[in-house]
Amino acid sequence: MRSLPTLSANKNQDRAPSAVEARDLLEALVAELAAAGTSAALRQQIGETLRRWAGDAGVLFLERSGESRYVCTWVSGAQAEAFDGQGRMIRWLRVNAEVLVLRERPDVVAYLTVEERNAIERLAADACVPLVVGGTLVAFVVLCQVNDLASFSKRRSMIEAYAVRAAETWQQVTRSEDLRARQDALGHSNRLGIAGQVAASVAHEVRNPLAAIRSLVQFAKDAPVTPEERESILGDVLEEVDRIDQTVTAMLQLSQPPATRRQTLNLTELVRSVFRFVRAYAHKRGVVITVEANNEPVQIHGDERELRQVITNLLLNACQACRDNGRVVAAVSAATGAEAAALIEITDNGIGISPEHLPRLFEPFFTTRPQGTGLGLPYCRDVLERHGGTIDVGSTPGEGTRVRLRLPLTEAV
Repeated sequence: MRSLPTLSANKNQDRAPSAVEARDLLEALVAELAAAGTSAALRQQIGETLRRWAGDAGVLFLERSGESRYVCTWVSGAQAEAFDGQGRMIRWLRVNAEVLVLRERPDVVAYLTVEERNAIERLAADACVPLVVGGTLVAFVVLCQVNDLASFSKRRSMIEAYAVRAAETWQQVTRSEDLRARQDALGHSNRLGIAGQVAASVAHEVRNPLAAIRSLVQFAKDAPVTPEERESILGDVLEEVDRIDQTVTAMLQLSQPPATRRQTLNLTELVRSVFRFVRAYAHKRGVVITVEANNEPVQIHGDERELRQVITNLLLNACQACRDNGRVVAAVSAATGAEAAALIEITDNGIGISPEHLPRLFEPFFTTRPQGTGLGLPYCRDVLERHGGTIDVGSTPGEGTRVRLRLPLTEAV
């Protein structure tokens, strides 16, 4: 394999590279540019390459900052400097898009403003290499105290070809970084907005029971109460404390799902177990609750604690939706064939849900009940999805609601 020439400027190498050497070297250097990856790495890559070609000169990498300034973002062996984005040097580099060797172009130096000439003198600048894309000067490199300007000038066409490719790579990398930064900022803004909504909702759900607790305690403190009234007040206080605990518990369930412990479960037995737990609550509200299932096991693979909580939430919701002569039915079955699945269908003859509310049922903190948290259904959906299942709600105002759960069926062993 032919070795690539090193374009360092010294007294032993004063010839310009051949066309083949220049092509091979340019391809290798462009590959290095592409591998840089980030704008920070690319600045250094471009600066160090041009520094070697200029004989270990001082280097400034200046990039466009809006319309008004070109600021130094990488420097080596020199002092930092900035240039006016509307100045004459920037205008010349943008229009001509070629290497400017200052000693060879006294006419250009004379064209510059006093401030620009003073900056060049402070830097002991010898050459400027512009990076121009689509008529825009995206950046330029200032080389200071070049050891051998004659050798550097012989390589001008090679350096300018490199600058074109470097400018294209620079634009691609910086645009990609700008896009990622905007996406990150948008995502951060969205997260802040969601966090604000959650904070406001939690504050609302906690503040109301706290206000009730304060009023009850204040009343008991300021007014003489009978033992019966005292007992009633303490009962009300405990109810409000339970309401706060329910909000916090539901919030934790939704935001930090615990590690699941999967096992083979008989869904029919699980629903019957929850039914025995909820039956007393339903009876207290005058609701008749029943389970419809045959004796065949309906087996699934899942976390018993999580699924028990889901079924409990849904049965309690159904009971709370009922009024006089309320009735709740939990039916367990297994679908076979291509649509094989374990099914739970919970129906009630309660007040129903209005059509405009149905699309928002799984939206965190959305609730139509004064004592609700709006976190129960989002939690249920999260558990079902993590188990590979689905939840579907249908309702007719004034007639009742149907909630259908679908879970993957496990064959009996």
